[in-house]
Amino acid sequence: VVAVTGGNDDGGRLVAIAQLEALQGDTPAVAELVKADDTLKLDLDLSGFTSPDGEYLEVWLLRPDVSGMVSLGPASPDGVYPLPAGVDPGEFPVVDVSFEPADGNQAHSGNSLLRGPLEFQA
Repeated sequence: VVAVTGGNDDGGRLVAIAQLEALQGDTPAVAELVKADDTLKLDLDLSGFTSPDGEYLEVWLLRPDVSGMVSLGPASPDGVYPLPAGVDPGEFPVVDVSFEPADGNQAHSGNSLLRGPLEFQA
C-alpha cells in the first residue's frame, strides 16, 4: 500500500491507514490516522461523495463487532476529524461513514456508505 498523505505539514506521524470499501456505490476511499502534537486525527476526504436530500454524511469509529461506536462528526469540508480525548483507536479500529437523517437522533442510522479497518503502522 502506498500512502499519499496530505495535511501532515505540521510533522504529524502516520499511525494507521484504512482502505474503506464502498458498501453502497462503487467508490472506495482511504482514511489516515495521524498523530500530531499529542493529538490524533483522522484525515478523510469525502468531498466526492453526496448524500440523499434530507441526510448528511457522518464519520464513525467502531468496534470490530459493532458493539460500540464513537462519532467523529458530520462530513467536514477540510476532511479532518479529531478523535475525542480518551478514545483509543485500538478499541475502535474500524472507520465507518454513514448516511444520517437530519432528525436529531444521534445514534448511527445503520445505513453505511463506506467501512474499513485501520491497519496500524509499525
